[in-house]
Amino acid sequence: GLLDRLGLEAAAFCGHSYGAWLALSYALHSPARVTRLALLDPTGCLGGMSLRYRLHAVPLFARPSAERTRRFLEWEAGGVPPEPLSLALACLSGEFRGSKIVLPRRPKPGDLQAMSVPTLLLLAEQSKAHDIRRIRANAERLMPDVTAAVLPGASHHSLPAAKPDRLNQELADFLG
Repeated sequence: GLLDRLGLEAAAFCGHSYGAWLALSYALHSPARVTRLALLDPTGCLGGMSLRYRLHAVPLFARPSAERTRRFLEWEAGGVPPEPLSLALACLSGEFRGSKIVLPRRPKPGDLQAMSVPTLLLLAEQSKAHDIRRIRANAERLMPDVTAAVLPGASHHSLPAAKPDRLNQELADFLG
């Protein structure tokens, strides 16, 4: 509906984390409307989250709060300060009580293999969310038109603050 309202037949999509899952899901649903797809350290797309990451997240679900959210994001970022606006928004989300948790379903391998959308996979070298080697291997095995790269020194939650120039250059080169 948004593309129709904007008068666009198709567009490039980019998403980080859960947003990458949303972008990939749309590309699988409507591949003719997606010209290019950039996935930034995607979760729920190409492999599961690490047990350590999930265990650290338990307090967020047991008793959500802005402070617990901040501590979790700072733990994962490993000393690289998260981008301030993203941190503030995430901390606000910790104050919404009673919200249902929507867990993404990983796409079926056959659906990924059939997708012809050119895809850039950018992985955060220090991500604690998942094993980036496994995510990259799955992408290269399952996605016919994928280019994968690693952003050195970045963690899952320090994106985009960790390496903004490198991230912007990778995206600009891919998206044109």
